[in-house]
Amino acid sequence: MLDSCAVEERGEQRVYPLLLDMQVDHYKKMRERGRLVAAADFELAQGALDYKLRDLLGRVLKGHDDRSFQQTFEVLALAERFDRETVDFVVDRFNTFFPGDRYAFLSGLSFIEADENGFLSVHKKIAEVSRKLIDDERREKAEAALIDHFLDRSNVNQPIEMTDEKALFIIEAANIRKRSGAEGYVSWLAPFGKALFEAGRYEIAENLWRVALAMCKSAYGEGHKDVGASCNNLAASLDKQGRYRQAEPLLRKALDVFQRVQGEVHPGTAAAIVNLVGNLGAQGRHAEAEPLFEKVLLIYQRMAGPDRAGLVYAINNLAFNLNALGRHEQAEQLYGIVFYILKQAFGEDHRDTASAINNLARSIDAQDGRHKEAEPLFRNSLDIRRRQLGEDHPDTAQSYNNLALNLSRQKRHKEAGPHYEKALEILISTVGEGHPWAKWCAENLANHRRDMGE
Repeated sequence: MLDSCAVEERGEQRVYPLLLDMQVDHYKKMRERGRLVAAADFELAQGALDYKLRDLLGRVLKGHDDRSFQQTFEVLALAERFDRETVDFVVDRFNTFFPGDRYAFLSGLSFIEADENGFLSVHKKIAEVSRKLIDDERREKAEAALIDHFLDRSNVNQPIEMTDEKALFIIEAANIRKRSGAEGYVSWLAPFGKALFEAGRYEIAENLWRVALAMCKSAYGEGHKDVGASCNNLAASLDKQGRYRQAEPLLRKALDVFQRVQGEVHPGTAAAIVNLVGNLGAQGRHAEAEPLFEKVLLIYQRMAGPDRAGLVYAINNLAFNLNALGRHEQAEQLYGIVFYILKQAFGEDHRDTASAINNLARSIDAQDGRHKEAEPLFRNSLDIRRRQLGEDHPDTAQSYNNLALNLSRQKRHKEAGPHYEKALEILISTVGEGHPWAKWCAENLANHRRDMGE
């Protein structure tokens, strides 16, 4: 094996780990089938690395030398995982004319593994060799087609439509796209990361942005705008998981990058400050956040064409900070402005409008004697979130919890109980019982049961 895996380079013999790994795997497969092995089974033709790889891949695929199979296989090997629909897509898209039940045939091969959901994957080392050997032009066309195929299957019109399978297709598309390098990757990933984020798939978004950050650092160094964007998006996914301390240094890094690359008076810089303010507020560091609000509002005033979305977000976070500091009437006024702008922009039946209604209700509910006034707002926000986000979303759970707190303040404890329980059930299943929201909700439920004498 060692002799066969050595390649002559600059007068020296170099053993390639990829070749050796495949030889070992080839040996194991032969033993599993009960075949006697001999040295001749592992002797590769003399020549360059590519020549040896082709020889070895041919041995692994021995008995499957039909051209239609090989053309189908080399495209499928570009994907980490694929299912029956992807197999049929490849055959039809590339006119490979692979006959019969292609999926059943592929799933029966020893070097292709199937998971419990029916997805197949080519053995890692075999796929790696196949990707090295495929013609560059064919690989580029095949990868572009596979990316489009997976993204078409991941498409959603509303967050409620995001399923585990659709999220998996985004991951598959990203796995293929990242092989083309860092250039343009962050811009490419942004809309799909946003779709996952809005659907509450924060861990998946986190993993994708971690990879993007590592790619950009490796390609560009620390000071590139795509490094800043990756830090910002990774931090957002951590914030939503309640991992505020981990998110904070990433947000400060993003702000530092944007200030140096884009300048002080820029929507990206302003947004980075707003995100940092939101993070500090979530950690209860409201006094530390307050001067940053003044800075960001000045930036928006100085920009020739104010970024309305960014300004709304800034006003919203300022209102959150004021509410946390007990300045509820001022917070109510600002939340009212946010609600008006978002309602005009998106209509009332929109997830962002639902958040604005929820926040406005919280500022009203925090004021003595106005609990009944806040109740219909909480119910409206809950109804919109159930329609737009679905039952199993952290924001929907937040609305259940807030409505329950409102009912408790009105001494309507029996009505409140099921809403506390529903909120906690959703949070445990979506973000886990260790998340700050889940802990807060569990504490609220415990207080409710104590008040009820349970």
